[in-house]
Amino acid sequence: MAGPKTGPLAIGHNAAAARPRVAIVGAGWAGLAAAVELAPRADVTLFEAGRVAGGRARALGDGSGLDNGQHILIGAYAECLRLMRTVGLEPDSVLRREPMNWIRLGGLQLRCPSLPAPWHVALGLLMAKGLSIGSKLRLAWALQKLRWQGWRLAEDLPVLGWLQQQRQSPVLIEEFWRPLVLSALNTPPERASMQVLATVLRDSLGAKRAASDLLLPKVDLSTLFPNAALAWLQAQGVAGGRAGG
Repeated sequence: MAGPKTGPLAIGHNAAAARPRVAIVGAGWAGLAAAVELAPRADVTLFEAGRVAGGRARALGDGSGLDNGQHILIGAYAECLRLMRTVGLEPDSVLRREPMNWIRLGGLQLRCPSLPAPWHVALGLLMAKGLSIGSKLRLAWALQKLRWQGWRLAEDLPVLGWLQQQRQSPVLIEEFWRPLVLSALNTPPERASMQVLATVLRDSLGAKRAASDLLLPKVDLSTLFPNAALAWLQAQGVAGGRAGG
């Protein structure tokens, strides 16, 4: 099986002909997750054009010990944590758990204490720096309205349109909402779905306190999941070889 530094990957599963045959393109975290889920019950082939598995969240693979970018998990990523355990990783050994901290240089500073939900968010917002009292109240009211609605909108609309309906101030949008939407949805508020964001808020700030905790990697991003996933797939009888780019 091709390791994480050997070149383009083609991972095939030697299984009985009666099993479904599935091709997965890309050995990023999503592709590896799909392969791990399907390997026990399908004939899987996983293609990767790069020399290192992991996609956008991996070590550079040049011996520098550096990653290809900064990535942070939160406690709400239950399925991601489950997959880590499936491939033999203990999340507590590779991730450091801390209460939610929202700090922008020269801007908003919000630190949620280790209190039960929803008091951790309420007190964190009350003590936040960089927002006026009016902005804090409007933010708290918007979140509470979503909670009362069961985190469901009668009709979906772009996040920015919803924020304007909720009278969120320009400072609040730029200091809190825009960074949140970009990091959670990889889409600017002008185009992102408010219903999708509401679901994210339900599973993080709207859930138990642990769901909003920051999970900071103690190891490089390849060690955090991709390398263990490749090793686990090999142990499942997955054969490997090189493929064209």
